[in-house]
Amino acid sequence: MKIIDEKGRLFGKINIIDFLAMLFILCLLPGAYLGYKFFTSKPLNNGMSQLSTDIELPVKFKKFDKRILNLLKVGDKERDQVGNVIAEIVWVGEPEPYFYIADIGQDERLRIKDENFVDVPARLKLKVRILNNDRLVYNDAPVLLNSIFEFICDKFTTSFIIVKDIKKKNVKVRVRFQSLSPEIGKLISKGYLEKDEDNKIIGKLVSIIKDDSSKLSTLSISENKVILIDIPDRNDLEVLLELVCTEQGENLYFKNYLLKIGNQINFTSGLYSVGGLILEILPD
Repeated sequence: MKIIDEKGRLFGKINIIDFLAMLFILCLLPGAYLGYKFFTSKPLNNGMSQLSTDIELPVKFKKFDKRILNLLKVGDKERDQVGNVIAEIVWVGEPEPYFYIADIGQDERLRIKDENFVDVPARLKLKVRILNNDRLVYNDAPVLLNSIFEFICDKFTTSFIIVKDIKKKNVKVRVRFQSLSPEIGKLISKGYLEKDEDNKIIGKLVSIIKDDSSKLSTLSISENKVILIDIPDRNDLEVLLELVCTEQGENLYFKNYLLKIGNQINFTSGLYSVGGLILEILPD
């Protein structure tokens, strides 16, 4: 049997032109399929890698309703649509007052405490993805300071922001308040507290170590030496303070004061505000 007969048919059955057309189409199919996949498939998360990990971050639950504050517990979890845990509360701090800002015109604003809500510091363990540029993503949004996210568990829904991880430490220091007037000297006694704008205790006067009359250093020409002269109606108080300080690197700060021997510091109670000289930082 001839392969191609006189009518141009392959094996006497298939027209040679039809056969070549079919062969051509069969050769095109793999390339067409690959092209379809290439042009219709979505990019891989806009360049994101698929690596994910759990991290713990300091957060603050904002404007949390006081009526359900007792529901906020360590171990509360948020899950995704298939039931995987994507966020878990691992620590809850003491509630802080919540303030809102009221605009009263002419660029003046009032900070007003809202008794119905609180801010709650906490730590969350979040399931995050790591981008190729080493940026973190949670719930398809970048993880940045002051980023706002929702936390949804089976008991409540609330929002939180990511905050700086500020470590705090209680430190006892020996301080000398110098040249105090009699009026101020009488007010200062152990037990007085300093509070911040959120009414949290940040300092305590533990004890008064020494109460001396203030002295002025002067040079005696006749004796050729420095002598100390009492200053009338002025006292120096040496006190022990316990301060809530923040750690920044290797340094400790009380408010904006660097805690260092020889540096100045300010202590403010409800009745007075006095500056002093740091004499000693006591060990833990």
